[in-house]
Amino acid sequence: MSILEQKRSAQEDIENLEKAIVKALFLKSQSPKYAVLADFMIKEFLEEIQSKSAKALKIYQDEDGFRKNEIQFLEGCREAEDATGNKSLDVWTNFYEKLNEIRDYHDRFTPYGTPAENHDDNWYFLHALDDRSKIPKFSGPEGNGRFVDLHNLYIDFINLKKLNKNNPRLRITLDYLTYLSTFDQFHTIPISCKDNQYKKYLENLLDYLKYFFNRTQPLLNISQLEDQHRRDFQARWESRSIKGWEKLPKKHELKTDPLFCLPCNKLFTNKNVYKAHKTGAKHRKAAENIAELIDRTDESEEIKHYQEVASLECFISRLRETLGDTVEDTMNNIRKKQTRTAEELAAQIYESDEEEEPFSLPVEELKKKSENKEKEESSSSEDERPAYNPLNLPIGYDGKPIPYWLYKLQGLNVEYKCEICGNYSYWGRRAFERHFQEWRHAYGMRCLRIPNTMHFREVTKIDEAITLHKKLIEDHKLDLFRADEEEEFEDSQGNVMSKKKFTDLKRQGLA
Repeated sequence: MSILEQKRSAQEDIENLEKAIVKALFLKSQSPKYAVLADFMIKEFLEEIQSKSAKALKIYQDEDGFRKNEIQFLEGCREAEDATGNKSLDVWTNFYEKLNEIRDYHDRFTPYGTPAENHDDNWYFLHALDDRSKIPKFSGPEGNGRFVDLHNLYIDFINLKKLNKNNPRLRITLDYLTYLSTFDQFHTIPISCKDNQYKKYLENLLDYLKYFFNRTQPLLNISQLEDQHRRDFQARWESRSIKGWEKLPKKHELKTDPLFCLPCNKLFTNKNVYKAHKTGAKHRKAAENIAELIDRTDESEEIKHYQEVASLECFISRLRETLGDTVEDTMNNIRKKQTRTAEELAAQIYESDEEEEPFSLPVEELKKKSENKEKEESSSSEDERPAYNPLNLPIGYDGKPIPYWLYKLQGLNVEYKCEICGNYSYWGRRAFERHFQEWRHAYGMRCLRIPNTMHFREVTKIDEAITLHKKLIEDHKLDLFRADEEEEFEDSQGNVMSKKKFTDLKRQGLA
């Protein structure tokens, strides 16, 4: 294959891989159970894009000069003895030479009858997880990456000896749900309880969280979180700004601490334990060699142990913040299970056994799904064909014409025309009565400048509506009160008369 063809092929593959990423994101949005699967597919696509991009970049750099020579060859440059002197003719000569080379290559190395494989975006999408070793595996309580499973670590935590000695009711008061909400609150645990067994528990907890993180969030790099944690932790440890470790003495304050034993190079967290230690044989023997230890400047073994424990706690807290939504979903799922009866739990387990694992979907099943989708679309298109309706009957709720007897019973064969609506036809008495409050009739009345009130019910002619409107206006004028004509007065004898008559009589002195 020529250099230019390799470059074109790499760029085409990059474009198809980007389209495949879009398909994976669409798969992720369809259902939560496909979220982790889609992330692993996207990770494969990104790694393939990086390799293709590096290959295309190397061709663009053209360190060996092959790309430049091939471009010159396609422009018509030939050796002096083979050149015809006409560059436009040499272009076509070089083109057919390259075409014959490609045909000879495919004739020699392509099996007869083998169709050319087209690696488009659909091919990359279907073959993204052909390597089953890259598909993550989850336990039952983890729910395909939606929940965390800390049951074993919960048992290890409640069985810590020093912690149980400090809090005898720990096993009774701390249930699994409470442990999930407080397992990162290490500042509540006394420093005296953080021994080697506690450190081993933290290491197991961190290993699980890192393993779960790599299985559920493949697009994030946990090594970057570790590097950032190391940089931040050292400064916080030196300043004793880590929550729960503020009272631990610093390096230069260690020898002046009242609970630090210089001969034994050991820090005690309890005053009574320190007094009992000074009476022991081990302390007396170490005190004899005090001259050898007087100039020691390194930290004690206990301080180094506590520093390692604090580093583990800080990194676990950082991962807990990153996996916060997953832990919250786990707690909600446990609360939901606690509200169910035994029958409902058994039915849920039976249904979960019948469900297909989303991470074991082969290419053939994905193809079957696409084929089934095409069949459903074809069947739906057949169902959408118009039903046989020679009498032009109205369509019912089931998509079929209503019976003819119901058509006659409802009077749908009777036509009502409304001149105000623009001679629009209404079939059936119900539709005719309902149209007086619809937009078409209201618009027609507005054009006539007539209010669409109940007085104009059953009026469909424009002349009748105008005549009725004028009559209503005249009747309204008669009902109006006129102060000059309707005002009444009463004389001294109790006779009631109009204002004009009363005024005339009063001028004559008769009222």
